[in-house]
Amino acid sequence: FYGDAAQYVEAFTKQELIENVIYEGNEATLYVNDLEGAKAEMLREIADQNWPLLRFEVGRLTLEDVFLEVVKK
Repeated sequence: FYGDAAQYVEAFTKQELIENVIYEGNEATLYVNDLEGAKAEMLREIADQNWPLLRFEVGRLTLEDVFLEVVKK
């Protein structure tokens, strides 16, 4: 997003699709429990609100990502 990502992502965190959010500057990484549902809902909301989106990527966690998350806890 242009500007503070937190102000935009806040609308998504109220939905049950979002499990976790990690912020890094103007970027936010959202972890969801329903990828297809979350993509559709988030893109619809972004378009409806005309938010200044810079990039939208879809990625999947690797086994290494999951291991690192577990080790951090």
